[in-house]
Amino acid sequence: MRKLFLALFAVMCVASLCLAQQPTAPAATHQAKPQVADHHMATGTIGAITAADTAKGTPATITIKEASGKEVTAIIKATTTAYDADGKPIAMDKIQSGQKAKLKYRMATVGNEAISIHLEK
Repeated sequence: MRKLFLALFAVMCVASLCLAQQPTAPAATHQAKPQVADHHMATGTIGAITAADTAKGTPATITIKEASGKEVTAIIKATTTAYDADGKPIAMDKIQSGQKAKLKYRMATVGNEAISIHLEK
């Protein structure tokens, strides 16, 4: 019995040496690609800002008309923040058509969702 355990032990030692991985040179460190943010920006003039209509189930929206003529419309959510030209938080009712603004938004399945609205001078 003792010889059997010694033989098994010897086989295990040899097998562990055979199966051990050899150290390899460290792989070249790859630079992590910067993650593409899911946030987008639109800068221009506020073309329209509409209030939510709970009876119809339509959300509040803001439309920014960029200098290129492109219009970006986004849903204003309860989490959307608004700031004046000095960077101070303001209420949504202070935002009006014709003001210059920068809209930060994300694309969602329901459409663009406004993250923040920054009024500009």
